[in-house]
Parts: sequence; C-alpha cells; structure tokens
Amino acid sequence: MKKIFKPIALLLVILISICCIGFLGDNAEKKIFEEDKPSAQELSDFNELLDSKTFYYYNSLDDSQKDAYLTMYYSFMSFDDSFIIDADGEELKEIFTAVLYDNPQIFWVSNEFKYLETDNYVKFIPDYRIDSETAAQMSSELEEKVREIAKNTESLSTNYEKELYIHDYICDNTTYTEDGEITDSAYSALIYGSSLCEGYSRAAQILLDYIGIPNYLVVGNTASDGTTQPHMWNIVVIDGFPYHLDVTWDDIDSDEDVLHFYFNVSDSYISADHFDIEPSEYKCSYDYANYFVKENSVVKNYSSFNAFTERCAQGLRSGKMYIEFIFESSSDFQNALNDIKEDNGFFDFVSASASKSGVNINVSKVEYYYIEKYNYIYIAFSEG
Repeated sequence: MKKIFKPIALLLVILISICCIGFLGDNAEKKIFEEDKPSAQELSDFNELLDSKTFYYYNSLDDSQKDAYLTMYYSFMSFDDSFIIDADGEELKEIFTAVLYDNPQIFWVSNEFKYLETDNYVKFIPDYRIDSETAAQMSSELEEKVREIAKNTESLSTNYEKELYIHDYICDNTTYTEDGEITDSAYSALIYGSSLCEGYSRAAQILLDYIGIPNYLVVGNTASDGTTQPHMWNIVVIDGFPYHLDVTWDDIDSDEDVLHFYFNVSDSYISADHFDIEPSEYKCSYDYANYFVKENSVVKNYSSFNAFTERCAQGLRSGKMYIEFIFESSSDFQNALNDIKEDNGFFDFVSASASKSGVNINVSKVEYYYIEKYNYIYIAFSEG
C-alpha cells in the first residue's frame, strides 16, 4: 500500500505573564530576597549538576540572570508559592524559559505565571499543575522509567548507537496527541505514551542527559502542506559535532514503522521545512553521524533494487523490518520510485531479501513511503 509521508501538525503552549506594580517596602523586599536565594549546599549541588549534563540556557545568561535562574530552579523544586528575584519583567520570560528548557524533570510548572514588580525586585508567582505529593510520586515513576530505558543502552558501544536506541524507543512507544494536561512533558511521553512535540523532545533530552550525551532544546517554525506550525526538537552533540534531531517528525504513529529522516541532520538539510530557529548560535554543518551516512543508505548510483538485497536481508535478520534510502540525484530517485510503482524488479528484490534473511516475510504485504523533494524512500516489511 502506498503512503506519502506528511508530517503531523504540532503545537507549542505560549507563555503567559501578568504584571502588577508594587508589593512591599524596600527593607522587607531585600530581606525576603536574601531568604529566597539558594543555600550554600544547594549552590554546591548545582555546581555538580553543571558537570553532569548540558545546561545550555543557564550558560547563556549573564551572572545576575543566573542568580535569578537558581532561585527559580530551587523554588520550583520546593513548590514555593512565590519568591523574590532580582530581575525586571522583560527578563522573566527568558529566565523562566531557561529553567524549563534545561530541566525536563520539572514538569509540574505550567507555562503561565504572574509577577509583581517594583524598582528593585520581582515577586514571581508560579502556577503548579499538580500538587507536591503527586509530583513526587510522578517524578519517582519518571526516574524509574528513565533508568529502565537507559539500561538498555549499556551494551551499546557508541553514542550514535545509544542515541539511535533512544530515538527508536520514543517513536515506538509514543503517539502524538494534543489532548491532555501535561502533554508537553517527558513524563507524558515516557509514562503515558502520548505527547506533543515538546514531550517527544523533552523525553529525548532527559534520556540523553541521563546517559551523558550533550543536547539541548530548540524551537522554531515548520512548514507542511502549506501551513506553518511552531515546533520543538533537539540539538545533539555526537563525537564533538552538533546535529539536529527531530524525534516527533520521525514518528509516523505506526506500530512498527519508524523513520530516521530527521536523525542527526545538518542546518542546510533541516532548513527545507524548519526555520526561524531559536537559539540560532548552533552550527550543524557535518553529516558524520547522520543516519543514512552511518547506515550506508545514501544511494550515489542506482541501477536497480537488487544491489541492496544483501543489506536488506541483514537488516531483516537483526529485526529491522524496514530499509530507508536517500538518493543523491533526483533522476535515480525517480527511477527507483518508478521501479516500485511499476514493479520493475521490486517484487524480486522483496522476495530475494526475504529468502536471504531466513525471516518469515509476507512478500505480498509491503508498504512504502516517499518524500519527493528529499529523494527519500522508506520500505516497510511485515512478517508472514
């Protein structure tokens, strides 16, 4: 059955702030401000955290904003009803976003907040989506799930392989949805098995953080079928080089089919349908860890599918029920697509691959997907 891949629409929740003026006298403000600062132990603990995972957004702030970040971080962890920080109203969204983007484990804070502002300080009033007791229980569930998934990467030898496992796990076990209260969270993606793009990205982030692979969140706009949607995905650093990783757009919500079209891609590659990307300091210009490069699936010269029979058989033997190709030339892509549509040797390729693999394949039940503007073809097999 033919399927033309069309990326699903994605939504981001907009941050909302409400500003009021004046709340305390100067001396009272200063006293509460000092009391709300992190303790010496908390500062020591956070310095250890800085060595264990990526804090991209924290490191992008100036010293004063970092102080406000730390107060906000520990206040969220303690479920403080309010706290005072040294920041102005215009900085709040940047600091607030930095805390939530760096810390996918803090899923109980909503994207809405209030604040009271004077000449010196800001009283920040967060909105918690759940109570502290429920959050503690859910956090324990999430930590256990992260450990469980991460354990399966221990036998893998490279960060590329570990990242690939995490990518495929999320795609296999998560469904895109816009329904629910915490669908923008790693918890929703990994525990409920459904989320928005933010949930997919934060699930990848928390897992990559746990196994020590540098990464951070980025946001932008995407274009599909003539419509523009806000979106979130990851920048991942493999062997010292940064890449774009869009787990959401690699999930076609099938029980078996996982794409790798957006797995470790460059700026020029992703810019065809991802744009207005923030932050913009990244430079993803290499393809060493790109899926198609690593899996030898970039077709430079195409004559027929028969050339890929052994590679496909190897994949089937390893449990991979699909094969993906990127064609360097549009003419080779069109020739391959025509061979599939017209069955110019395509059925022979399927039969030979199944026979060589020794896997019981239903040769009459093969699906294919393609993205013409990228010269991309995906062929999915089913067991017989």
